[in-house]
Amino acid sequence: MLGDLAIAYLFLGGAGAGALVVCCLTDLLWLKEPFGRERVPRGLSRWPVERLVGLSMLAGLLMVAAGAVCLTFDLGRVDRVISLLLSPPASLMNWGSWALVALIALSCFAVAVRFLAIPAIGRGAMIAVEAAAVPVAVFVMAYTGFLLQTLYGARFWGLWPVVALFVLSSLSCGIAVPVLLQAVVGKDEFTDALAQTLLKVDVPVIVLEVAVAVALLVLAGGSNHPGIQASFASLVQGPAAAWWWAGFAVCGLALPFACEAASLATRVPEGALRLAVAAAIFVLIGGVSLRVAIADAGSFRPLELSAPASSADEAQAEGEEGGEGESSAVPSADPGTEEPYGEDGGNWGAQLFGRAPSASACWDAGGGLSPEFIAASCPSVVDRTSSIIPPAVVLSVSDLPVMNIRSCSPLFITYNRERG
Repeated sequence: MLGDLAIAYLFLGGAGAGALVVCCLTDLLWLKEPFGRERVPRGLSRWPVERLVGLSMLAGLLMVAAGAVCLTFDLGRVDRVISLLLSPPASLMNWGSWALVALIALSCFAVAVRFLAIPAIGRGAMIAVEAAAVPVAVFVMAYTGFLLQTLYGARFWGLWPVVALFVLSSLSCGIAVPVLLQAVVGKDEFTDALAQTLLKVDVPVIVLEVAVAVALLVLAGGSNHPGIQASFASLVQGPAAAWWWAGFAVCGLALPFACEAASLATRVPEGALRLAVAAAIFVLIGGVSLRVAIADAGSFRPLELSAPASSADEAQAEGEEGGEGESSAVPSADPGTEEPYGEDGGNWGAQLFGRAPSASACWDAGGGLSPEFIAASCPSVVDRTSSIIPPAVVLSVSDLPVMNIRSCSPLFITYNRERG
């Protein structure tokens, strides 16, 4: 199960990157704020719309940085962070870590130049930095979804609408940041124009979110995979249902759409501002709820302390035919075989052959070997469980004679040479 810190990263990293995309594109395509020697006569004074973009960019930077801190604490150790940044070969998690560092560096530069009158750094340098920050921020938005897909133990997270939902939600939350901050910045015709333009962009984004959410429900509901079926049941009527329906569907989609439509339609400036701010708050609540719902729906289901029903029945039948009084919880198999049990080759994730380290074999119904099973069954676990990277496990021949892992959560396994 993903921890609270990991879920916080999914929201803060995505929403902060979305805010940086919105701010950079606003300056590149519309505001075109002067910098360098063109800015010197004005010093640090700013028009309200420039303050709004600057504060929104600062908020996006702080959100991304806070998300990176949450991810670091979730990993548990500094050496894991260093490993993600420096260890070859390059993986998706490495690319995501590099993108986070690059985005923080680029946005720090842009924010510093915005809040300091630096004559040596002109408009051209800012254009280059903001143009480079946009694709990096988009990748970080998508990476919050791809990160879940690297955790192969939950098939539900591997469905394509999950990444699309995270990207669209991150963009909508990024739009909500300057709209919300408009309430604390001096108001003029340019801030009004910017807010109205952002609302006009967010309305179709919300419509796309609805379409992708429906696609996710259709794909998950029509799947024959037991793990995806369990996740679908959790999402629509189980523990994650309240976050999905009340938090995401109502607060994140229906209410923002209604408030934004009313704000665009009203001719009273004060009323339009209040409706826009309310929509921004609802969007952010929906962004948090979406990530909690998806994380909970894909989390590890309770362990089954026996083999799958078909395999257990076959093992019992074989035991009775052989005249044995007991049937083993782990069916005998050739240690060299790579054919997992079950109809679907990846359904059960990890298969234990030979003598299991506990009295019975444990399968995670979602398709992976769960951290709970590792902690209970392997006495030589040497590290705490991270919700993003599973624990480092030291196994010896006496602990686990033969282990065959297929389609399970990634494990870091070190052979204990001292124990043979």
